[in-house]
Amino acid sequence: TYWRSVFAPLARRLDAYVVAGSHLRLAPDGDLTNASYLFAPDGRLVATTDKVNLVAGREDMAPGALGLARGDLDRLPIVETPFGRVCTLICYDGFRVPHTKSERFVPVAPRIAARGAVAIAANPSASHWRWREPWLHDVSMTREVQWSREGLPASLAEIAFARIGITAHLVGQVLDLTFEGQSEILERTPTGVTTLARAPTADRGGHVVAVIESQN
Repeated sequence: TYWRSVFAPLARRLDAYVVAGSHLRLAPDGDLTNASYLFAPDGRLVATTDKVNLVAGREDMAPGALGLARGDLDRLPIVETPFGRVCTLICYDGFRVPHTKSERFVPVAPRIAARGAVAIAANPSASHWRWREPWLHDVSMTREVQWSREGLPASLAEIAFARIGITAHLVGQVLDLTFEGQSEILERTPTGVTTLARAPTADRGGHVVAVIESQN
């Protein structure tokens, strides 16, 4: 596929594990999912993660939505690597609570913790809500504040399911949608969640880098 042809050579060239964002994937059973691939340094595809929690009215089976199938939480891949166990939580799967009380939502972090936790939780994300404008479901706060209170930072603070959390936001214009967000690298410590590195802006691409000492 196109995704493999781009990211497998990239993983080999960088000699690194690469979480290849997310894309629409036609599964062998005919279901269409929001999926993320994890490639090993030798270019092998070592995990395919399907998004469990779908954004209501946009990704699910609602009229006018994408009509995606939900991933099976009990089969969410955890991969052993030289620097510890790794899992991928696609965007909304990194959240501790749903956007609204009426939608279907299953917190993923507690399940990962129950399976022995991971060293790194990758969180490829694509948020088409403006980062510093009032949040759609609670105008008393911005999307940025809502993300910190309910998204991956909050999940890491609430439960010890991962040591490191890495959110990589899609930014820019795609068709008629504008995507914004500040990519960041977080570390869960006994005293709380620390931001090791964060993108300076929410609307431009760039690199977010942190050097982390292995605990293996």
